Amino acid sequence: MKNLWRKVPKWIQDTLIWTFYMGVLVALYNWLGPIVLKRGMYFPWELFPYSIVLALAMLGVYNYAKASIEKYEKVQKQRAKQAQIKKAKAQQAQQVNASAAQDRRLRNEARKNHTRRD
Repeated sequence: MKNLWRKVPKWIQDTLIWTFYMGVLVALYNWLGPIVLKRGMYFPWELFPYSIVLALAMLGVYNYAKASIEKYEKVQKQRAKQAQIKKAKAQQAQQVNASAAQDRRLRNEARKNHTRRD
């Protein structure tokens, strides 16, 4: 059973868990409510299954959207990190090329100065 639960996507797990909690709270409210308030209006038991289905649908949509947004943000962070690494490598290569060009320039000037003396 645990292996099957682990295969279920996280957003479905969250939806089922929170719907269960909400159902337990509504049931407790209906059973314990008349003890606290004798003339209070409580949730009709006939609507309980419909409320569970509605809660499943609403929480499912919310959790799916939340999971999609988190996945999108994770991909964007990875892309930004890769772009930053690529930019750093390009800057490093540019610095290496610049220092190599400066070395060549100095060598050429030294050759010119050396040949002029002779």
